[in-house]
Amino acid sequence: MRCATAFSDDVFHTRNLHAFVKAWEAETNAEFSVKVYSNSSLQPMDRILPALQAGEIEMGEVFMSAYAEKYPLLNFDALPFLVRNYADARLMWKISRPGIEKAMEEQGLRVLYAVPWPAQLLLSANRINRLADFSGLRLRANNRTSARFAELSRAKPLSISATALTDAVRDKQFDCMFTSTVTAVDSKSWSNMRFLYDLNSWIPKNMLCMGSKTFARLSPKAKKSLAALAIKAENDGWKLAEAADIQSRKELASHNVAFEQPSFELRRDLAKLGEKMSVEWTTKAGLDVTLLLSDYLRQRA
Repeated sequence: MRCATAFSDDVFHTRNLHAFVKAWEAETNAEFSVKVYSNSSLQPMDRILPALQAGEIEMGEVFMSAYAEKYPLLNFDALPFLVRNYADARLMWKISRPGIEKAMEEQGLRVLYAVPWPAQLLLSANRINRLADFSGLRLRANNRTSARFAELSRAKPLSISATALTDAVRDKQFDCMFTSTVTAVDSKSWSNMRFLYDLNSWIPKNMLCMGSKTFARLSPKAKKSLAALAIKAENDGWKLAEAADIQSRKELASHNVAFEQPSFELRRDLAKLGEKMSVEWTTKAGLDVTLLLSDYLRQRA
């Protein structure tokens, strides 16, 4: 089997993925082998789900909100300023998972597990104290949320892949981005960007899927072990995310990246922008999704 991911082998998501497939191979007594193709070496991010649907690959991991335009429900975890911590993110996944699984099944895809990134912070080459400071800045946009934010804040959205990010930072191709501490380290952000604002904007996730036709061909034993190991990989992945955040913060600090609290004005303006973006999304996504969001906010309270 071929498994595609856009992320490097150094990222905790990919390490977790390797552990998952190796455990599955062992439990099925090498009924088949799974080769993980990392760093977009098999398929780029935007081709992984279509490749699964077409049977070109058997498994694939994607950044969920990268597919928000085609599948609006996958943008749920990228709605800004709705989660405060990992407990909130877990609740959001619990509430949204049944709908996401159903939507993916209708597209010939089976969701195996989802693992978060650390919270998205604002990384910038210059100080940002208010919303007006974004005007004219080149902002890396890796999903619909960040692209829409750029539009609303009058920044210039730039699409830069994960594989090209380190070079883009070094060459000063953009001025700021919403990112996790892990990606900030992976891209050696300190080469140009030294201001990191602790916003906890959102906690996005990677999702591992298998083609439904591939799953249907598995033996009962393979299906059973796949389900059990997916639960373990998801639980392990959430723990790895928290540990990676702690370690990455230490690494960034060692390179003199300044962790700063956003100003009252900036936090206030971003909260208003987040409300606007959530309303836009629920209007587009429909009543069922609006009810999911309402359920999440009720349970979080």
